[in-house]
Amino acid sequence: MKKLPIFTEPRVVYLTLVKDDEILHFQTIAHGVQEAIKNVDNHYGWTTKGDVDVTLNAWGTHTLPDAQSSILIGGGEFIPSKRDKDHPDALKAIKTWEEVS
Repeated sequence: MKKLPIFTEPRVVYLTLVKDDEILHFQTIAHGVQEAIKNVDNHYGWTTKGDVDVTLNAWGTHTLPDAQSSILIGGGEFIPSKRDKDHPDALKAIKTWEEVS
């Protein structure tokens, strides 16, 4: 497997994971793709439950928005991260489809 990228600054990372033939979409603030996957794993506890049949299908990234100039809509379920407290304006500007519909 290729080494997953680490970013120079925190970014919104979008993940598409496949678990038990189900396609799952997530977004989180992270410094790299592996950290984003770990955020999802920590949130759901897949590793601690021994549920290791989770595959990274795709990922994408976007610079952090600020609440005054831009809003990001979509991207799947937002998963909290340890970086959230440092970026309150970005959190206000990240919206899931459920929040805007």
